[in-house]
Amino acid sequence: MIILGIHGDYYNPEKEVFESNAAIIKDGKIISAISEERLSRKKLDGKFPWLAIDESLKIAGITFDEVDRVAFSSLSNKANAAAYLKSTLSTFTDTGIMVKNKKKIKSGSKGLVNSLLKSDKKDFTLKDGSGKSLPIQFIDHHYSHAAGAFYTSPFKDALVITLDGGGNGLDGGAYMAQGTEVKRFIDIPHFQSPGTMYSAVTHDLGYRRHRHEGKITGLAAYGNPDPEKLGLTDLIRYDKKKHRFISKAIANHHLDLDTNSDYFHPLVEKHSREDLSAVAQFLFEKVILEFIADAVEQAKKKGFTSKNICLAGGC
Repeated sequence: MIILGIHGDYYNPEKEVFESNAAIIKDGKIISAISEERLSRKKLDGKFPWLAIDESLKIAGITFDEVDRVAFSSLSNKANAAAYLKSTLSTFTDTGIMVKNKKKIKSGSKGLVNSLLKSDKKDFTLKDGSGKSLPIQFIDHHYSHAAGAFYTSPFKDALVITLDGGGNGLDGGAYMAQGTEVKRFIDIPHFQSPGTMYSAVTHDLGYRRHRHEGKITGLAAYGNPDPEKLGLTDLIRYDKKKHRFISKAIANHHLDLDTNSDYFHPLVEKHSREDLSAVAQFLFEKVILEFIADAVEQAKKKGFTSKNICLAGGC
C-alpha cells in the first residue's frame, strides 16, 4: 500500500494553510517527506504543495500511477463545519459567547450552513492532469498530530496528548495508543485554547502570531511569573468535570483575532515584556499540566496505564 499524504486545503487550493507539505508512506514506512517551503524557498509557505508532491514522488522513486490512496490531514468539508459548530455551542454554554469569527467557521469561501449542505469531493487528481483519480482519506487534524507523534515514537503503547491553537473544530485531545490503534477519549473544544492565549501575548508584544512564540518563551525566563500582580489569575482554567479549558476572555478574543487582546494588551504599558511573558508561560504550563494529569487519571479509569507519553501540536 502506497499512500500520498498531503497537508493543504483541498477544497480551495488557492487558499494558504500553515506550512503545507507532502509525504509518501509505503507499507507503513515513511519513504519521503518534504515541506513546500524547502522548494519554494519561502519560509512557512502555505500554498498548496504541488512542488512538494512532485518531489516526494521523485524521492520515493515512484509515479502518481503507483499511489493507492491520498490522505489529507483534515476532515471533509461537512465534518469540519459540523465540528466547528459543535465547539461554538460548547463555548456558548461555557462562557455565554457565541463565536462568529468567519475565519474559524468558514470552509473555503463558503459559510457554515453552505459547508454543512455542500457535497464533499471524494477523489484527487494531480494538477498535471494525469488522468488518474484516487480516493481521499480525510484524517482529523488532531488524529494526524497524534499519529505523527505515536507512530514515529519507539513505544508500543502511550498516552498521546495533542494541543494547539485549533484545527477541525478542536484545540486538542487525549488518546490511548497501542499497536496500530489510536483512540481519542477526551476532546478539547475549540475557541478557548492556551495556545490562543500564547499567540495573543505574542501579537500584543509586537511579534508575529504563529511565528514568534519562541521569543515569548525566551523572555519568560527573565520575568516574574506573578499572575495575581497582573490581575490574570482567572484568565484561563482547566475544568476537570467538563474535561476542557474555559476562558471567557479567550473566547471573546476569537470574535476578531486580528485585533489586540483585551487581557494582555492593556497591561503592555504598565508591565515589562518579561513579566507579561513570564505570566503567560506560567499560566500556559499550569493549565496544560492539569489537562495531562486529568488525561492520565481518566485513562486509568478505562484500564489504560501506559507509562509512556507522546506530545504533539503547536502548543
